[in-house]
Amino acid sequence: REPRAFLLDEPLSNLDPLLRVETRTELALLHRRLGATMVHVTHDQEEAMTLGARVAVMREGRLEQVGTPLEIFQRPANVFVATFLGSPAMNLWRCNCTQTAASTRVACPGLAFDLEGAGNLRSDQDAVLVGVRPHDISLAPSGDADAVGRVEVVEPLGATTVIHVRIKGVSDRAVRIVVPADRAPAVDDEVAIRIRRDRVYVFDERTGMAVTRR
Repeated sequence: REPRAFLLDEPLSNLDPLLRVETRTELALLHRRLGATMVHVTHDQEEAMTLGARVAVMREGRLEQVGTPLEIFQRPANVFVATFLGSPAMNLWRCNCTQTAASTRVACPGLAFDLEGAGNLRSDQDAVLVGVRPHDISLAPSGDADAVGRVEVVEPLGATTVIHVRIKGVSDRAVRIVVPADRAPAVDDEVAIRIRRDRVYVFDERTGMAVTRR
């Protein structure tokens, strides 16, 4: 039989991690060889990103966003999509935004910076959710930093390390940052951090939808 489409309902969920990766590769090769449509249902974001030519993100039966893996990762439609894709998950802060003719400044306890590029946000809310992925925050000299904090947790992952930094004056959850393993600080070290301006995401606090700029 040569069906035109295959429906795969979580086919890898019960496999051990090593076999799951190997089978994922086999599925990719099989898809390329057969040339048939494959609908692959999964809760694993790695499976979705590596196997999907197009990814549909669903929540409670509702379609949140459809696009290529990179489109969804780089331009998430809302907070749910932004935090679902990406590991570690995106950092989120509730910030107030002040708009001028040239730029928009976002500020929350312990952290404030101008968004890259001129123009205002298309939002009628003074408060927004600002998101930055852990890979887009780096350690910096104190004189060139957006914030200063203390390391609470260090999670070695081999080539990289995830550190959890508690920003001074902020009682909410710590900021997650991915750093090279050979540059990882120790627990209780004081560190300065800087955010990539071109990798900042802004969401409407009320609706959770991505906010665009004029």
